Amino acid sequence: VVDFEDFFIFFHEVLFRNDDWIFDPNLDPIINALPSEYFLACFGIFVGTFTLSILSIYIVGKWQLKNVVA
Repeated sequence: VVDFEDFFIFFHEVLFRNDDWIFDPNLDPIINALPSEYFLACFGIFVGTFTLSILSIYIVGKWQLKNVVA
């Protein structure tokens, strides 16, 4: 749905104000060793874990608030 490479670049430009996140494929062999699907999978796991955590906090907070009011 979204071009992951463009999103990846935008994400890092917003979060990191310096150029330390930019890797040179000629100097940093890890960029060539790991396929872009790996980074997409890592991003998916992060987003899924973050979403489940927020949802869990919301549900537990709502449940505790209901028990305090009752």
